[in-house]
Amino acid sequence: LESDYKLLKDQNEDGFRRALGDLIKNTIRTDIMQLIGISVVSYSGKDFCRVEVKKSTDPIFVKHKGQNVLYVRTDNHTRRLADPSEIMAWQKQRESN
Repeated sequence: LESDYKLLKDQNEDGFRRALGDLIKNTIRTDIMQLIGISVVSYSGKDFCRVEVKKSTDPIFVKHKGQNVLYVRTDNHTRRLADPSEIMAWQKQRESN
């Protein structure tokens, strides 16, 4: 996180955690923070960020360039779904499994 700290007003762990939390709140939504755990761990004298995300029962949309986008994970691939018909098809397929 050394290079990340340098980009922040408060160039430390607290400033980083605050900036990352704000980024998540602004691009997803505030209530999602209950599903996300952010920790900073030190290894060999360097700080690393660990983000743990609990599974949600509802789809979580990301705000991207004024559009709500859904990212879905299938095996080892991530798909970006923005078209409502794609999202509906994904939800139907998810419900049938």
